[in-house]
Amino acid sequence: MSLSLLHVSEAAARPWKNGGGSARDLLLWPTPAEAWLTVSVADILQDGAFSPYPGTDRWFVVLQGSGVELSWQHAVRRLHAGHSLLRFDGAQAPLCRRLGGPVAAFNVLHRRDRGRVAVRPAAALSQPPEGFSHFALFVRETARLQHGEGRHVDLPPWTLVWGERLPMRLELLEVDAHAWWIGFDEQLEPA
Repeated sequence: MSLSLLHVSEAAARPWKNGGGSARDLLLWPTPAEAWLTVSVADILQDGAFSPYPGTDRWFVVLQGSGVELSWQHAVRRLHAGHSLLRFDGAQAPLCRRLGGPVAAFNVLHRRDRGRVAVRPAAALSQPPEGFSHFALFVRETARLQHGEGRHVDLPPWTLVWGERLPMRLELLEVDAHAWWIGFDEQLEPA
């Protein structure tokens, strides 16, 4: 089984058009030019509106900092590090207000017209979502991933690992805090 790993420090920071922060793209699938799945870590430096992404599902969780308040027309959510992953329609871009200084957040964006994606929290002894040809795992803290018989890879904090989901045992054995599995493939759900 071939695994790819990327630490957030190895990804170039891409400044946002509005100047309020930057993003470090960890995975642009299948290619940067044709990506329908984006996994990134964002540095939110100023208050402001999120960019709208019509036709996109978005998952968002605060990794570090004092947290944020996200405001839509009919809803407000306060999120802090350690809160659950929030999923929302990327077309409905909320206003983001930091609850203190800079904030780092984990983001997954999926274009609904391409492929399938499932994102869920990972815990010790958990496995990637079933029924997908590929997987990714982002860890906020140190973790150990078992793949195959007796093979392990130690993951430093703020690392994304991804690869094909082959018929092998693939299991997160240890995790100190928060981590998230992503299952994805090109197959669209039947209409």
